[in-house]
Amino acid sequence: MRTTVSFLTSPKTVLELLLGICASVGCGSSDPVVQSGDSGGGDATEDACRCCDYKPPPPETVLMEYTRCDLEAGDAEACRDSCFQVCSMFTPGKYFQLCDESTNDAGQAVAVCHYGPPPCGRRPEGLSDLPGATTLGAYLAHAAHLEAASIRAFRRLADELAAFGAPAALVTAAKKAAHDERRHTLRIGRLARRRGGTLVRVKSARPRTRTLFEIARENVVEGCVRETYGALFAVWQSQRAGDPELRNAMRSIAKDEVKHAALARRVAGWARARLSEEDRAALDEAESRAWDDLESEATREPPPEIVHAAGAPRAHDALALVRGLRQAGVA
Repeated sequence: MRTTVSFLTSPKTVLELLLGICASVGCGSSDPVVQSGDSGGGDATEDACRCCDYKPPPPETVLMEYTRCDLEAGDAEACRDSCFQVCSMFTPGKYFQLCDESTNDAGQAVAVCHYGPPPCGRRPEGLSDLPGATTLGAYLAHAAHLEAASIRAFRRLADELAAFGAPAALVTAAKKAAHDERRHTLRIGRLARRRGGTLVRVKSARPRTRTLFEIARENVVEGCVRETYGALFAVWQSQRAGDPELRNAMRSIAKDEVKHAALARRVAGWARARLSEEDRAALDEAESRAWDDLESEATREPPPEIVHAAGAPRAHDALALVRGLRQAGVA
């Protein structure tokens, strides 16, 4: 397998690709992930959405209460398993948390589901993870945190590119990306605070001297895969966010993220030309694993408030977006 870099180095080309993928997936369902279920009989494993009655997430982050699990033991277990699959269908990705099971005051089984952070910007090495989010304010605080973290990542990339003699245009573009991310941090941070989110200071590893291969590997994972998907995610949100203020913000942010995705491909092409065949094969393997991880994370169903207000894609749409992007970007 060889990574395709040439046709995705232009922002215009990247934008055309992302818009095409969004169009191919469609507008996506706006229905809540867990619809109001009936309390009658039926096969609890037939449709996971029929297992639970949806309740808006209170501060305790309780998302679902089971109303059909008071059947016989076998059905209760099947119902509980199906409901948990709504939150965690496969092995959880590194940046997500499993649903926790608890009991409410009425003695009902309760699922506490944490939705992971949005794919915003490239993460610096050693970034400390935040707990999952269930409300719009917490979700936007996650986004602001990742935007702030990407400032560090781009500043470091600019310094490292200069140290390895990269073209001045790449160094300048990395510095410009850091400025873009600072604007994104301020804008999303304001939106988060207005919606009850609490901003958290970024904590990451102290920068160390890295080899060109290490820089290239991080760029492949954080830029060619995650940042490019982040750009696609932003385009999707700019078309579907129900919160007008957030939708307008994402329209502006998406334009910058498209440029950053194109920059990642340009950096990848420059670095690959200076690495050995063995190193290039290792980069391809790292990219493949990053796509696998992203597909796993895409199976997490976001809470309805985040779907409707923030325009986050439902799990089936997110998986289609990731796979569409993977097919277009890797050959």
